Amino acid sequence: KHIFIADTKTGELMQLTDGDGDNLLPAWSPDGSSIAFVSDRGEFREIKDWNATYVVSVFGGVPKLWSEGLTNTDVVSWSPDGRSLAVTGTNDEALGANGQGWLYLLRQGESPKRLTDDSIKMSSYGGTASPLFMMEDGRIIFVGETHGEAYLYETTTDSVSPRVLCGGETRFTSITLDGKGARAVLVSDTPSSPDDLQLIDLISGSNNQITNYNQDYLNNHPEPTLEKFTIERAGFTIESRLYLPHDFDPDLKYPLVLDIHGGPHNVFYDGFYPVQQVLAKSGYLVLAVNPRGSGTYGADFAKAVQGDWGGEDYLDILESVDKVSSRPYVDSSRMGLTGYSYGGFMSS
Repeated sequence: KHIFIADTKTGELMQLTDGDGDNLLPAWSPDGSSIAFVSDRGEFREIKDWNATYVVSVFGGVPKLWSEGLTNTDVVSWSPDGRSLAVTGTNDEALGANGQGWLYLLRQGESPKRLTDDSIKMSSYGGTASPLFMMEDGRIIFVGETHGEAYLYETTTDSVSPRVLCGGETRFTSITLDGKGARAVLVSDTPSSPDDLQLIDLISGSNNQITNYNQDYLNNHPEPTLEKFTIERAGFTIESRLYLPHDFDPDLKYPLVLDIHGGPHNVFYDGFYPVQQVLAKSGYLVLAVNPRGSGTYGADFAKAVQGDWGGEDYLDILESVDKVSSRPYVDSSRMGLTGYSYGGFMSS
C-alpha cells in the first residue's frame, strides 16, 4: 500500500511512497507541506510486526523517521503548530501498539516522550487505534481503556496524569470533536444498550444521548443484570462479568454458558454483546472471563500469556467457572461453551 496525492480538479495523481512496505494512516500537516504516516518499511519487515512513524514532503523525497526508539506505532495526529506528532505506540518488542499502546509525543530529532502510564491502554477500534486530537490550547484528547471500561481523557504535552472527561461502565467505538475541543460525539454502548451517539460537553461535563434506535427492542426485552467479580490466581487479579436473566431468582436453577474471547489480547468490555444478551434474556447465566493475556489490564498482564497460550489463561478461566458453579442456583447438569467471531478471531 502506498500514499498518493490526487488533484481533484485535474485527476492527476502523485505517488509519495514506494519500495517494500505498507504505508498507512496518512495525516496532513497543518500547513499542508508534509504528510505523516505509519509504515512497516525497513529491514525487519519480513520477520517482525513493527510499524514506525514517518513524515514525507508533499513534493516527494525520502520519508524521515520520527519514531526512532519505538518498536510499534499506530495513528498519527499533528500539533497545530506542525512541530510535534501525537501517536499511539510502544517500545516493548513483545507487544504491538494494539496490545498495550501508550500515548507518545514525537518531535524530529528527539527521543519519544511517553505521556501515559500502564494504567491506561490506548483504545483500538477494529485493529486500529482510535483518533488522537491535539488542540490549539495544548490539550491532547483521546480515548483510553482500563479494566474493560472506556474513558475520554485529556492531557497536555507536559503531563503524565491524564484527566478523565467522561466514561466508565461503557465501551466507545468511535469519536469526533468540534474544532475547539469543546464538544465530542462518541458512539457508546453499555451492557444495557447497543450503540448510540452521545454528545459530551467537555467544559461542563454534560452528557446528552442523541440517538435511541433500539428503544422498542429494549422496552420489550428487559436487560440482564451484570455482576463483576474477581479471583486471585498465580500472581494476577482475574476479572469476570456474569450476566443474569432480568427475572433472576436465586431459589431457581439456571444453566451456565461460558463465553471465551480470542486475541489473545482482546477483552470483554462493559459493552453490549448480542450473543451474551440473547442467551441471558433466554434464561441462561453467561460468564465472560478476562484471563491473563486480555487487554486493558497492563503490559505484564497482556504478556503473561505469551509462550503459554492455553496454559495459565486456561486455568484462570476454569477457576472462574468453578467459582460461579459453586453457587446453589447454577444447574451443573446443563453447562455449555460458546464461541463466535469476536474482533476478527474465532473464540472456542
